[in-house]
Amino acid sequence: MMYDTAERVLTPEPGRCYGPVFTHSDDRLLFLREEWPEGKTGVRKFSVWEIQIDSSAVQMVADHRLFDETVF
Repeated sequence: MMYDTAERVLTPEPGRCYGPVFTHSDDRLLFLREEWPEGKTGVRKFSVWEIQIDSSAVQMVADHRLFDETVF
């Protein structure tokens, strides 16, 4: 099996996407996307996104409230 080893950008707005992790099936990538819900003077927050490796579909998995409402 031949693999494409060329580097390429998968996420939208690469400067605002962090912590990419491949799924176990290696066909999707999960990442955090930076958000400023109250504008640039507010607090930076992150949402969780998923993208198909072929870049055909990108969707939000969880918005920033996932981290706001989590109790540790």
